Amino acid sequence: MAMNVDECKRMINACERNAVHLEICFLLRFHPWYREIRQLISNGDFGEVIESRASFLKWYPIEDGVWRRDPTRSGGGVLMDMGSHAIDLLTYLLGDVSKVTALVNSRTAGWNVEETATVLMQMKSGVHAIVDTSFAVPHSESMLEIYGTNGSVIVSSGGEWKLKTYLGDSVQEKLKPHENLYKPQVEHFSRCIDGEAEPLAPGIAGLKNIQIISAAYESARTGQAVSVSTLS
Repeated sequence: MAMNVDECKRMINACERNAVHLEICFLLRFHPWYREIRQLISNGDFGEVIESRASFLKWYPIEDGVWRRDPTRSGGGVLMDMGSHAIDLLTYLLGDVSKVTALVNSRTAGWNVEETATVLMQMKSGVHAIVDTSFAVPHSESMLEIYGTNGSVIVSSGGEWKLKTYLGDSVQEKLKPHENLYKPQVEHFSRCIDGEAEPLAPGIAGLKNIQIISAAYESARTGQAVSVSTLS
């Protein structure tokens, strides 16, 4: 959403003062499978969720001079980029985060921003959640994994979307071609402006996201777990 927590708050306050509708481009919230999974979690279909993981890895070399490699313009590397979407997906599904522990490095590319980041999050519910993200992996698929006492779900996205759901003794598999998630996002934004819908990715979601990322960078710097301050 922004470079830091203060910028997020200023954006939210400015929009509230001027009656401007603010939403964040967290595209994964608009995929129907993730909304279905969120409902299954809310309904307790998986039992008590124990652990979850979002793995977003890709090969993305960034040339010298590009803003993404300049921390004064980007705020960070892959964690601020793909990592923000992985973190948002897990908080969208599982709720707020209480504390984080993180490791970041750029040992392959040697950039001034991290190319690889691993974040362990303890959710306020007690669930453990892991984010793996990197710009240095040429062969991979994006993955979401949710493991509970009564069921689990695994979503992978390579050539197409694949979903495998375990509920009790049953197993269900689905395939879905890739789709343009910007379209439902823009349509939803328009409905919100017309007063026909509530925001799916409000400014507060962006603020909480940056709070978690800021705590992760602090943890990587200090080698300690860092508490996350979030707004209700």
